[in-house]
Amino acid sequence: MARIITVASGKGGVGKTNLSVNLSIQLAQLGYRTCLFDADLGLANVNILLKLNPRFTISDIFLNNLSLDEITIRRHEGIDIIPGASGMEYIANLNEESVEFLIKAFEKADDYDFMLFDTSAGVSKDVISFCMAANECLVVITPEPTSMTDAYSLLKILMMNGFGGRVRVVVNQAEDVNEAKQTYRRFRDVVLKHLSMQVQILGFITRDGSIIDAVRQQKAAIRLFPQGEFSKQISLIAQRLIDDRHENFQTKDVGTFWRQCIQFINTPLKLVSQRRKATQKQEAKVEPKGMDQETKRFVEKLIKLLQIMSGELKDLRDVLDTSDLSAPSSAIESDLKEQDRIEPTVNKPESKPRFAGSSAEQVTQAIELGVKGRDIYCDMNIQDGLILTPDNNAGFMKAITEITHYAARLTPKGKSVRIRAENIYATAGEDLPIPEGTYGRVTIEDQGIGMSESVLAKLLHPRPENKVSDSPLARASALITEAGGYISARSELEVGTIYTLYAPISQASRQAQDATAA
Repeated sequence: MARIITVASGKGGVGKTNLSVNLSIQLAQLGYRTCLFDADLGLANVNILLKLNPRFTISDIFLNNLSLDEITIRRHEGIDIIPGASGMEYIANLNEESVEFLIKAFEKADDYDFMLFDTSAGVSKDVISFCMAANECLVVITPEPTSMTDAYSLLKILMMNGFGGRVRVVVNQAEDVNEAKQTYRRFRDVVLKHLSMQVQILGFITRDGSIIDAVRQQKAAIRLFPQGEFSKQISLIAQRLIDDRHENFQTKDVGTFWRQCIQFINTPLKLVSQRRKATQKQEAKVEPKGMDQETKRFVEKLIKLLQIMSGELKDLRDVLDTSDLSAPSSAIESDLKEQDRIEPTVNKPESKPRFAGSSAEQVTQAIELGVKGRDIYCDMNIQDGLILTPDNNAGFMKAITEITHYAARLTPKGKSVRIRAENIYATAGEDLPIPEGTYGRVTIEDQGIGMSESVLAKLLHPRPENKVSDSPLARASALITEAGGYISARSELEVGTIYTLYAPISQASRQAQDATAA
């Protein structure tokens, strides 16, 4: 009994085959018997990526009476590969005897743990049939609007035809984890709103130059660059599949899968929802003339697909709206201007020093600015008599605003961001890159969907030539460093991120607080 997963996408060029190949190899490296079926008709991308030249394909099973074992490429990079290109177009016209022969051939297949089907891009009949017959569908999207709209159309057709499996999403080719999260949330929200379908995130893959090198060498990136960012992200996706033990999780024997798949191939698909049928009845009927029957069927199918796309594009304004992607910088700038107006008031020379309250008040103000305009609950625990720096450094307050705003952006509405501010004494044994002494420590913990540790490190400490150097975390890190402090962070995907800020406290500040308390 295998766990059958169909890997699909709405359009080509999203990295679907690269994901399928490397994910299959990673599962095999973890000890799971894995088979990859190249179901990308006519293109054979798996063969190209792995520099394979298969002698036989699936068509040879029913055209030349070969066994499945004879056409399978065994243990290539640890996985079995079934070359399926150029064979599937025959299945729709097979007689009952050939269909049974094909099914029995796959019933004798090895007992795999995972069987991945790398389908062709788009919403062709074979892609829909593979998805309908599988327990799970893994949809690959990118931040490009066309990728999301095409993936949406794929899910809509699956829904109209009664798809009952699970849908998981992998966001590929994102500039960083933040863009990947934004992309997933837009896609998820529109699918839920218009299709009432639940989709779940399986993982994010950011742009990595090693992929291009691997494609050029026609080798799996996870083998060539095992320590690269891409390999780590693939490893995380594989581990999530392994750890997934959903209550509705089911395995399926390969023979049953093929029986259902052929049934779907030979059954007319619903391509239009009921609400659009009434509208289409009023439209002028396009009657292709002067064509043979095969061309006529193709044109009719193309017309239906175009009708679907023209209608659905109106429903996808939320997906195509990218205005929020530019919001962080402008929002931060306006927030910091407001913070600048607040801080001089607190630090007026003529105002009486209130060390017991001024730091706590400023931290609260910075946090309020950070979550401004967000439906986020702040769970704050600020120590009485909090001290941060001798003059309540404005840069440190701006850093708190930046990070809180960033955390709130990545936290779903209705969730909370927990903040704790306290004074601590750091000893040499705590393994912190700061001198031993007294510090003000502010901890900000969000309930976002997290990010990989390597991406987090790049955002906090980017290289000069990297464009993420202007990210909120990079700006906050620079402000804290200028204030003589230190920032650390740790994150877990789908769990959240914890940021810890340290501000050094001078002896003068401590003495001033003691005098005030006395």
